[in-house]
Amino acid sequence: MKLPIMKNILVFTTLLLTVFTSFGQNADNWCGFDPILEKNISEDPNYLSEISQKIQDIRQQAAQNPAPKAAVYTIPVVFHIIHDGGAGNISMEQVQSGIDVMNEDFAALNTDAANIRNTADAPFSPLLSDVQVEFKLAKLDPNGNCTNGIQRKFAPQLVNNAGENVKSSANGGLDTWPNDSYLNIWVVNSIDNGGQQGITLGYAFLPYNNWGAGHGILNRHDRIGRIGTAVNNGGRTLTHEMGHICGLFHTFQSGCHSNDCSQNGDYICDTPPAEQVFGCLSSNNTCTDVPANDYFAFDAFDMNENHMAYSSCRVMFTEGQKDLMQNNFETIPNFISLTSAANLTATGVNLPDVICKSDFSANKQVICAGESIDFTDMSYHGQTTWNWTFEGGTPSASTDQNPTVLYNTPGLYEVTLEISDGSNNATETKTGFIKVLNDSENLPFYEDFEAISSLPSNFWVTENFGEDAGFEIGGVGLSGTQSAKLENFGQPQGGLDDLMSSPIDLSSITDEVTLSFRYAYRKRNSSNEEWLRVFISNNCGDTWIQRKTLKGDVLGEEVATSSWEPSSDNDWVTVHMTNVTGSYWVEDFRMRFQFENDDGNNFFIDDINIYQGSPSDDVVLNLSNENNISELYIYPNPTDQELNVKLNLEKSQGLTFSLMNAQGQEVLNRFIAGKNGQNLIVLGTDNISEGIYFLNIISSDGTKNVRKIVFN
Repeated sequence: MKLPIMKNILVFTTLLLTVFTSFGQNADNWCGFDPILEKNISEDPNYLSEISQKIQDIRQQAAQNPAPKAAVYTIPVVFHIIHDGGAGNISMEQVQSGIDVMNEDFAALNTDAANIRNTADAPFSPLLSDVQVEFKLAKLDPNGNCTNGIQRKFAPQLVNNAGENVKSSANGGLDTWPNDSYLNIWVVNSIDNGGQQGITLGYAFLPYNNWGAGHGILNRHDRIGRIGTAVNNGGRTLTHEMGHICGLFHTFQSGCHSNDCSQNGDYICDTPPAEQVFGCLSSNNTCTDVPANDYFAFDAFDMNENHMAYSSCRVMFTEGQKDLMQNNFETIPNFISLTSAANLTATGVNLPDVICKSDFSANKQVICAGESIDFTDMSYHGQTTWNWTFEGGTPSASTDQNPTVLYNTPGLYEVTLEISDGSNNATETKTGFIKVLNDSENLPFYEDFEAISSLPSNFWVTENFGEDAGFEIGGVGLSGTQSAKLENFGQPQGGLDDLMSSPIDLSSITDEVTLSFRYAYRKRNSSNEEWLRVFISNNCGDTWIQRKTLKGDVLGEEVATSSWEPSSDNDWVTVHMTNVTGSYWVEDFRMRFQFENDDGNNFFIDDINIYQGSPSDDVVLNLSNENNISELYIYPNPTDQELNVKLNLEKSQGLTFSLMNAQGQEVLNRFIAGKNGQNLIVLGTDNISEGIYFLNIISSDGTKNVRKIVFN
């Protein structure tokens, strides 16, 4: 993961999972902290000594001002869940489970603390410490409105290989709540590992310098709590990361040493120095050095049990770690603010659970007629009764907390939920929340957008996953005066925009089907790497498979530095796809065009056709018998996947693509109605064996172009 390394702001810690066969088991974590630290030190040789001095200053300040410490330090927490509508959108109960695990661990109430050793070589159990800190979900947001301490954002473009970009609404994520009032935790599917080995589970920032805008924890959803999607020792990842937030290094920091333990290693004297290991062997003793001022004063074994180690048996914080964390709470300004009585009032953490907000979600919002939807109550706090109203649904009303509803008729429908605790109530109505798609269109299918006034429409569904513009009707087209336009020029980078069809009936197909479309596009500068992806579905959009990708220069090489639109036929590229295979010849076939932004220029799509076999009814218009093929490119070659043929036609004409093996046998035959200008044909090559083949491109007058193709 590439993150900004701020010399005097943040220390970055990363928790990773990998496999170490020397221990004969899956290791729990692997850390990318040291390379980041080394980079900081290479940029500023005084970097680590400045952190060390800060810790010494905090200890000295605490010693000089021995004010009574709080019985319990309470820290308000907010979770920002970035999800794609799948498992990563974890439940309120799993979030609370994550809070519960942390509170048990920091209070030494975890039952597995009984496993801590107390032997001559590992006298650790007497050091088990109640840190006297608790974490509570906020009940008031920064504007004083009620909250359950959880924000949710549907942003599928961000949930995988996530990094600091999820912490900004400008990128489509969720902004930090003021970090002197809330401890921010972002939840995603997976995290960018920065090219290092292993799987990143989470990362956090230490508190010793200025707290940047992204200060907090980024964590995988399956490493929070004990329930829901949590796996293995999942909740302990969050405990570990919260240790970093509170000021702790890893117990193996800097490895073996004999220097003053209060000023070296992890700066804690009752955690023996150790090398980075992953097992829980009770005989682990990776360091024989005894640091100056060491608590044990002898060569103690590795403290596998410590929450800041990398073992799977992490169960404890020590008295030394507690002292450092509490000193931080008492002296670091943001911690002082976080734990203050005024802030606990402002964030509402101690308010009683009373009805605050009615809210709900659905497992699907766009369906075909005859499908059912599962609704989930997301309200808070303390509701005991539910009254649902479902426009267009069966049943039309329900008192279940989480009902399932059938929709049989196409249309756009609202949903209402009223909740009550017997004394208070709240109501939420979401207008146009459920879209039931129109009945399937028949073949041949042709869309030129001339009869559509705006998007989304009755047939076309749009989704916009960022803060950028979405698909709209544009005032320029190839065959007419309109197309589907994406105003991409000047939009934030990283946005994803989808244009999805209603169902189309392909069940009558007997041999082959062609999906073709035209697009027009320009880059804004030559370095733009933007994507067009084409997906298809055979179950009305419940699942999608990607069938075509055009990226970077393949999508288009020409550059326009101002907002652009096509002005001639030559600005349009025709794409023919023959890889809509038999398993997709169903009544509820759907197609989806997805554009990913990289600060380029505008994108247009028009004349979308689906037709069976050779277009006898001229679905793609104006065929001629002239062979005027130029700029012929075939890629990849060699290939083990689909075969792309890019060519330019001076005039529209029919083309036959015949693939012959070395024995002269035809193994593939496709007819394409080519359009004048650029054409890109995607030839499905399923079931083609390895070997040498010859692709014959035959025009209507019999003229042939032959290319050698290698399948491997």
